[in-house]
Amino acid sequence: DDTSSFEIESVTPGRYWVEASPFEGYVSSISSGGVDLARDPLVVSTGGGSAPIEVTLRDDAGTISAQLVGDPVGTPATATTVGELHQIFVYAIPQFPSSGAIRMSGLQGSGQVTIGGLAPGSYRVVAFDAPQEIDFHTPDGLAKYAGMGATTTVEAGGTANVQVEVVHTGNTESE
Repeated sequence: DDTSSFEIESVTPGRYWVEASPFEGYVSSISSGGVDLARDPLVVSTGGGSAPIEVTLRDDAGTISAQLVGDPVGTPATATTVGELHQIFVYAIPQFPSSGAIRMSGLQGSGQVTIGGLAPGSYRVVAFDAPQEIDFHTPDGLAKYAGMGATTTVEAGGTANVQVEVVHTGNTESE
């Protein structure tokens, strides 16, 4: 009768990063057999077995309000444009293990963007003139963003304010 569980069949043995994307709120913990799946991959053994995945959701998400400083609309001609407006991609990169995708918000014109649905914790906020593929599961994947943007801390149910400059990538394709 418990409709909060389901099973995925015929999974090939191996190591898998588990991403959880709740419709509302955020994942405060996710584990399987004592393994923290925000930090480590799920190991599916021969025969396709693994311990159940336990997910805890919370509804006290926070928000980041980012103000672009400098000349966000004076981006180079290679920037992604919509009509005559330049499009900016602002990412909130968690500085802690996370099982969810990195939150991103697009921005056109105004220089202000809000990213909601965030778990409490520290984030690096970075704005780019082109979309980015960010590997947040490995230290190497996160290292290339270490000196960019600004860091801020989001409190449960709160709003953190931050100012960031746009990083000009010189291209319009994901890395």
